[in-house]
Amino acid sequence: MHIDLNCDLAEGQPNDLDILPLVSSINLACCAHAGSPANLLEVMKASARLGIHVGAHPGYFDRVNFGRVELQQPLAYLEADLLFQLGGFMELAKLTQLKISHLKPHGALYHRAMKEIELANLLTQLALRWNLTLVGMKDSALENAAKGKTPFLREGFADRKYLPDGTLAPRSSANAVLHEPEKAALQVQQLIQQDKVQTICVHGDSPGVVNFLHGLKSELKNLGIHTGKPS
Repeated sequence: MHIDLNCDLAEGQPNDLDILPLVSSINLACCAHAGSPANLLEVMKASARLGIHVGAHPGYFDRVNFGRVELQQPLAYLEADLLFQLGGFMELAKLTQLKISHLKPHGALYHRAMKEIELANLLTQLALRWNLTLVGMKDSALENAAKGKTPFLREGFADRKYLPDGTLAPRSSANAVLHEPEKAALQVQQLIQQDKVQTICVHGDSPGVVNFLHGLKSELKNLGIHTGKPS
């Protein structure tokens, strides 16, 4: 069994370069919810050397809340925000001759795109503009918007707990984050088998993320699950 392992990086955390060799794909912040152009360019250069799949990870312009609080902004406002973020992101990628493979919205924008078809359609248009694969949750508005238009990767989360309806437990709830690699690996196995996910996310801003990734990869290997780039 094979699964892509992705991580959200370039968010101003100190361990990005330690994480890169442990994952097969990364989602790089577009300097809205976190990070800086210099930080982004540094990670892009390192990623180009390692041959990792790199995606854009735009979010709300909300550094105070790390882009994880819903902002009821109209679609026209969001379109301008996203074009601004992705345009700058793609120009930086050109400097490193880095091919950008996918688009994954961040935080509250991600969850909104899973439910709101208008935003999902906008993200699909942006993915088509730059020939990108979309990343999101199964049976979501984003997956439906992408059908017949642009490739879509079903994503699951190794370090977040799920509610019975298949949505992620809110970060405000107790024990919303999984810290034990053993439990995380079993959840990944279930997500692959039941939800047919193709890529698994670990959040780069989580405390102890490097040790967690080492443990997760070891536990996945024990379950016969190998990590590598998406097909």
